[in-house]
Amino acid sequence: MLVRTHPTIWILRLALVVLPFTSGDALASAALDRSSAVRLCLEVLAWSTWAVALVASVVLHPTTLTALRVSVPTLAVGAVWAAIAVRDAIAFVGATAALVAAVLSLSAYVSDEFIDAPSYGDERRFSLRAPAALLFGPIPLAWLVTVTGIATGPLLLAAKTWVIGFATLVVGWAAASMAVRSLHSLALRFVVFVPAGMTLVDPLILVDSVLFARARIVRLGPALAGTTALDLTQKAPGLALEVSSGEPIEITVKEGRRTAAPTVAAAVLFTPARPGELLDEAGLRRIPVG
Repeated sequence: MLVRTHPTIWILRLALVVLPFTSGDALASAALDRSSAVRLCLEVLAWSTWAVALVASVVLHPTTLTALRVSVPTLAVGAVWAAIAVRDAIAFVGATAALVAAVLSLSAYVSDEFIDAPSYGDERRFSLRAPAALLFGPIPLAWLVTVTGIATGPLLLAAKTWVIGFATLVVGWAAASMAVRSLHSLALRFVVFVPAGMTLVDPLILVDSVLFARARIVRLGPALAGTTALDLTQKAPGLALEVSSGEPIEITVKEGRRTAAPTVAAAVLFTPARPGELLDEAGLRRIPVG
């Protein structure tokens, strides 16, 4: 595992390790005007978030990828807020480290490492880019609902706002649970190479995974202009790849929350997070790349 771990993961871990030494005092100082109970609650939330982020950065798995992408941006927001509040040089170093960690946690290198971690035997997994419709609205909103849903209730209770605090705790944690499940669905989308060929796994749009047998793949490469391939990219930004099969394959595509439509296609389009690396892996597996 250590040999295969991408340097980006190590930089992310280092940025997280230095946070308590650079932003810890700043966060405490920024909350001095709050009551002791609220300060204690903020400290518990901050330390818990940092612990979740650090453990998630070490234990590579799709589940911990979701935890990482919720907790690290939260730490970045807290570190930046503390740095602006105290205007201290060390605090600004901490804010910079937190922002670097947040950017890296959202990178394609990190997603591929975490999603490929459960692979066994001769498997290799590559993550897919998030659909465009989710990037600038639903995903940030789900993150915000998760963070505020978890933190608001305890903070209100610490401030002795009992009725609203209990109500917010119940509603907020329920909303956070649903938001986390939605965010985690993004970590379950990938292309996996197996000895038999390659499989497209995308529960957001496919009812069942689609296997393209290696012996029947005619071409795997960048999508050609004017292609008539079945578009499964969901308009995700980035280079779309096209995989063509020698014979049509039955694919069941979701059309809504409860409806799906079976179709037959000889070629499909998808958008991996790192298309170049995916094509390199395909070439090593003797899949026609062009």
